[in-house]
Amino acid sequence: MRCMSLLVLTVANLIAASPVYALDVCSLVSRSEMAAAIGEAISSEKLDGPDDDQASGSQTWTCTYGLAKGVLAVSVAEFASTSAARNFVTLENLQKELKDVQIQVTEESGIGDRAFLLTDEEGITFTVLKGARYYAVTAGGHKFPPDRLKASLRKIANVLLPKL
Repeated sequence: MRCMSLLVLTVANLIAASPVYALDVCSLVSRSEMAAAIGEAISSEKLDGPDDDQASGSQTWTCTYGLAKGVLAVSVAEFASTSAARNFVTLENLQKELKDVQIQVTEESGIGDRAFLLTDEEGITFTVLKGARYYAVTAGGHKFPPDRLKASLRKIANVLLPKL
């Protein structure tokens, strides 16, 4: 009986520690926090992941929120280590990945270990690296003023930061 209890406890701990079970991105920011930040009601939400990225060695989970005027998505990529994340998430790598599309990438300060703002005519993404996790808050389909949208996404990122 004692061995069975230890086995059950060990398996439960492995499942709880597994990123597949440990990272419900939709629960990191409530619908009301999202709605308050973006200024629009959330009509739906959908959790996807994990998706494995062989190039970076990370796993990514995404929560997509439906809005009347577009979509809002929160993605969290988890790397094997902080150094792996720091080596992959650089301004140079982002620019290299996005060189064939019309997306402007700028560095942001004052949040996380590294932060970037990605903008184009379709939307805006605020990304933050903190330790071994890299997360992105994206709004698409909006015609909001970019400065207002940037402030909204940064507000959501600040809600996420202590939870990661």
